Amino acid sequence: MLITMNKRSFMLGTAATLAAPAAMAAASCRPALDGRSGRLDWQAYLGEHFELDDGQGARASVRLARISAAPARRGCEQFSLVFETPQGERAVPTGLYRLEHADGHATALYMSEGLRADFNLLHSARA
Repeated sequence: MLITMNKRSFMLGTAATLAAPAAMAAASCRPALDGRSGRLDWQAYLGEHFELDDGQGARASVRLARISAAPARRGCEQFSLVFETPQGERAVPTGLYRLEHADGHATALYMSEGLRADFNLLHSARA
């Protein structure tokens, strides 16, 4: 059996083969999301889409739209994550939500009005 391929099919296949490892490597280099994730960890997810679950059956697709940092203080890191829905809505009831990325990383976040999660992380002194 002879398989024929035109130049366009060959180029598309080659491009997909070359791009796939880079995309997989980028996804695998993202930090895990947990209670210790700092602003720089979240920066790797800026512009990315997540599933937001309230634990009672309500789900929404959201995108990490902005990360705003408060002035740095010794021993603490303060920042806010601002999410938005594809429709541009920014309203969910205040409460605890599970946030999951397509790469499998997930965490629980307390969301306030405006799809905002505020962080105040205390860092221990290093010896």
